[in-house]
Amino acid sequence: MNKRKREEISVRTIRDAIEKHGRFRFRVKGVSMFPFLIDGDEVIIERVLPEDLRTGDIVMYVRKNVMIVHRIIRIHTTAKGRRLFIIRGDNLSYEDQPVWEEDIGGKATKVIRGSREFTPPSFHPIVISAARFILNRARQVKSLLGLRISHKDITESLRRNK
Repeated sequence: MNKRKREEISVRTIRDAIEKHGRFRFRVKGVSMFPFLIDGDEVIIERVLPEDLRTGDIVMYVRKNVMIVHRIIRIHTTAKGRRLFIIRGDNLSYEDQPVWEEDIGGKATKVIRGSREFTPPSFHPIVISAARFILNRARQVKSLLGLRISHKDITESLRRNK
């Protein structure tokens, strides 16, 4: 079975699981939500009504057969009452393509990191921007001092503190 076919089956399975059981658990891969979600964290996605979603919530949606978990940074409501979500990964400087309410698969309600479980923070986008600014400044200072800091270093530190 080729990779694309496996991905299509995976996306269908996720949607079916959320519809049938109201939730789905999976392992995060990548650094787009770093440092709030780190590579290897497990996330529980639960079904949610679009009208219950707020700016700052972390949601899952599928685009081109890829499951994406990012944060809502703005919500627009059309004249007909449909909601359009502007979403971005916390560690990214650009927004995802807008996502219609019917394309939201669910909301992240729990993160499992090692033996710890916690509710994902619903930060306002300004707080996320400030955190990203501070992390970037820390990297610049470390670089000026001849030190190196990487996602891997921070991730290992976060894992040690579980």
